[in-house]
Amino acid sequence: MLIGPSYREATELASELHTHGVSAWTVDDLCALLEAGSDPYEMRPLFAPGFASDVLPALMWERNHGHAK
Repeated sequence: MLIGPSYREATELASELHTHGVSAWTVDDLCALLEAGSDPYEMRPLFAPGFASDVLPALMWERNHGHAK
């Protein structure tokens, strides 16, 4: 897991994240999960290689409108 303020022009970074099996999170991603009260099990898909911000909207939609509701 890599946490940073933001990732601009991250085309090359995306390739490296997948090559090395690392997820990249912004501070805003982490804050959104903390504010939502997400638990580690729910956040598990965000640890897949790539950008957490690519998966976060689907996770938040599922949390607010998905099967649990």
